Amino acid sequence: MIRKMRKIFLVLFSIIAFAISPAKGQSYHYSAGLTIGPAVGINVSAFLTTTSSIETSVSYNTIHDAPMVTALYRYHMSIIDDLDFYGGGGVNMGAYNLGHHADTKFAIGIDPVVGFEYAFPDIPLAIAIDYKPTINLSCKSMWEEVGLKVKYLF
Repeated sequence: MIRKMRKIFLVLFSIIAFAISPAKGQSYHYSAGLTIGPAVGINVSAFLTTTSSIETSVSYNTIHDAPMVTALYRYHMSIIDDLDFYGGGGVNMGAYNLGHHADTKFAIGIDPVVGFEYAFPDIPLAIAIDYKPTINLSCKSMWEEVGLKVKYLF
C-alpha cells in the first residue's frame, strides 16, 4: 500500500512541478496514433491551447484482459525544440478480466499521466513514451501502463 501511495505522490508532484513552469508547446493541432505496451490501442488528441491538450484512447490491456476507454487532459512543457514533457490526468471506463466469466468486473477510475513526446520537424510524425497507471475504483488497479506511441500529426 505504501508503495502505491509513493507512486501516486510522485506522479502528482511531477504534474504540479511542471504545471507552474513556463511552456512553449507543440506546433501541431491534432494527432491520431497507436499505443504499444501492456495496453495496445488507438488514440486521438487535440491541442486546446499551445500548452494544453486532450486525448482519448481505446485500448486493450493484454495482462489483465481489460478493454478500456480513457479521456485525458495533458499540460505540455517544452524541454528543447520539438521535445515536450507532459503531465496530467483523466478518467477511464471498461472491464477487468474480460472473458473470465465469474471474474469479469466493471472498471472505472482515474488515470494520472506523465511522458515525453518528440515531434519530427520535417515530417508529420511524433513519438511519445508515457506512464499512465490505471487507478480503478471498482476493481484492481493496473500499475504497469508504460506505453510507446506513434502519432500522425495534422
